Amino acid sequence: MTRHDHRALTDALLPVVLAAGKLEMGYFDAGCAVQTKADQSPVTIADQQAEAMIITALAEIMPDHAIVAEEAFAAGQRWASSETFLLVDALDGTKQFVSGHREFTINIALVHQGRPVYGLVYAPALGELFVTDGPDVAVRALIEPGAALTSLASANPSAIRVAPHFGAVVALQSRSRNIDQSNVYLEAFPVTERRLMGSSYKFCLVAAGIADIYPQLGDTREWDTAAGEAVLVAAGGHVVSVDGTPIRYGKTGGDYLNPKFIASSAPLANLKTAVC
Repeated sequence: MTRHDHRALTDALLPVVLAAGKLEMGYFDAGCAVQTKADQSPVTIADQQAEAMIITALAEIMPDHAIVAEEAFAAGQRWASSETFLLVDALDGTKQFVSGHREFTINIALVHQGRPVYGLVYAPALGELFVTDGPDVAVRALIEPGAALTSLASANPSAIRVAPHFGAVVALQSRSRNIDQSNVYLEAFPVTERRLMGSSYKFCLVAAGIADIYPQLGDTREWDTAAGEAVLVAAGGHVVSVDGTPIRYGKTGGDYLNPKFIASSAPLANLKTAVC
């Protein structure tokens, strides 16, 4: 994808992404009932309605691409293998959402030949949009509540890059997944600060140079990570499984389960020898 392709896709997606964010904020402020899916993860009407909005829009914007979405998958929908497809998590961080934490996100990614080539992450409660603006460019835009933007340019985006490969190492950890294991893993690094949070927002903080490493040693699925990984890699960062190999998307078997992985601003060997 060229930079023009990235910008055109973002501009096409912005209206529905902002509308889905507004819908989610209505439920976030008012509260809503929580159900439990077969995999024991929570789901709300906000997840379901926002996903329906996004899928409808994507079917018009990119009609030739399969759309793999979390709640449709949970409802039993399955897709034929495809070289190029879309991944959607309309409300990533549902546990955070129902607990009143504000870093839940909307994730949309385009995958080609097993790798995410475009990613959009929107945190409606924080008013932050992170998106790839080319193969090697990621940007962040601040969006006022209730904004109805139709182009990325009107959101005044600024380019983001990962932090330099020296100095204090800031680590991000999931609130709800394998904190003890990640604590042990992080002992190998000169970590001076650890922050707990949820959702793909963690990828974006590493991409923006605010944090350095995010180990994920619990279970995630492809829709949780593809958009955030695309943003981080475009900003100069790295995402590898714990055995050092890239995450592959559109896995054979169709369970979309990721390996355990590490997201970082620099190659892990560089972070281990960072000067504090």
